[in-house]
Amino acid sequence: MLRGVVHRAFLLLLLGSGLAFAGEAEWRAHMQAGEAAHERGDNHAATTSFDAALREAYAFGPQDRRLATTLSRVALNHQALGRLAEAESHYQRALAIREAIDGPDHADVASNLNSIAGVYYRQGRFAEAVPLLERAIAIWEKALGPDDLSVATGLHNLGQMHYRQGKYAEAAPLYQRALAIREKVHGLEHPSLMATVNNLATLYYRRGDHAQAESFSKRLLALREKMLGPDHQDVAKSLYELADVHRAQGRFVDAEQLYLRALQILQSRSSLPGQLDTATVQRRLDELRRMQGRTAETARREQQTAKPPAQDSYTPSPTELIALIECEAAVLGGVGTDMMVRSGTYDRLYARWLIVGERAKEIIKCLVERHGWIALSTADGRRHGAQAPR
Repeated sequence: MLRGVVHRAFLLLLLGSGLAFAGEAEWRAHMQAGEAAHERGDNHAATTSFDAALREAYAFGPQDRRLATTLSRVALNHQALGRLAEAESHYQRALAIREAIDGPDHADVASNLNSIAGVYYRQGRFAEAVPLLERAIAIWEKALGPDDLSVATGLHNLGQMHYRQGKYAEAAPLYQRALAIREKVHGLEHPSLMATVNNLATLYYRRGDHAQAESFSKRLLALREKMLGPDHQDVAKSLYELADVHRAQGRFVDAEQLYLRALQILQSRSSLPGQLDTATVQRRLDELRRMQGRTAETARREQQTAKPPAQDSYTPSPTELIALIECEAAVLGGVGTDMMVRSGTYDRLYARWLIVGERAKEIIKCLVERHGWIALSTADGRRHGAQAPR
């Protein structure tokens, strides 16, 4: 939960305070050497320097701020290296010193609580992290005000803990409030917004609220394009995730175009392990086409002869789709349609409707005769009325 600039903050905020004591110059030198090693990615040298700084800090006394600072920095180094048990132990010792020096309601105590929660997050101890973050947020609100960025950090992290436990209803308002604070401080277009916007998009997608998921996914895409450039790996990821939302909405044409854009970006770069890659996007695109009974060659021919979509294009509801497929079976003797109707799977039904679009006039006639519908009256599925009840 603590990243690049925080490492330097240990020095800027805390190393500059206090009077000169025996060994302080050596302590400062070791801390600075550790930071420099960390910046250049030399973890071994960073560990050696921070351990040396900790040995110097013990000489300052058991309740010295510099000892708490050093313990926290050593803990952060352990955390970065995946030594989570050691990280927690050092953070806990730093917390005890800070509570003894400054009292339980100091902003530095809240920072320490947030750091321990970060270790718990890595360990999957989400429920244990919740009370730590709730306490940290309460301290920051009292010490710094309800709209401080530290409060936003705590709210975001608390939202993460609830999200990872599947408690989406609890996580959403925490993310929303964190986003509102950052918007108030930084405006509507700032890199610090992206993590929370991303989490909201994912949360609403998992909840099945596709309208909200679409809104936040589009916003994340716009932020990433502006901050990172149109050909960045993360822009491809946003395109892929927005395509997933459109697929869930039954908007297959929109989804396909976004998958294709993501592929175009990824084909021009190498993906690192764990990143979205071309094979993953291609599989999803192939799945989408199979749902519609299409192949890659069919899709290419369609793109060459495609016409702009009608402005009033219409997506049938699940009920309408079932009626459409039933009528296709009656009129054309469609193979497998009865099974599809019984399955009730919206994506499959909608894909079937796209496939039979050229035969829609006969099917619509059946709808009118058998179902009393006057809602669908053109081959492209546009609305010109309402369903007549029976």
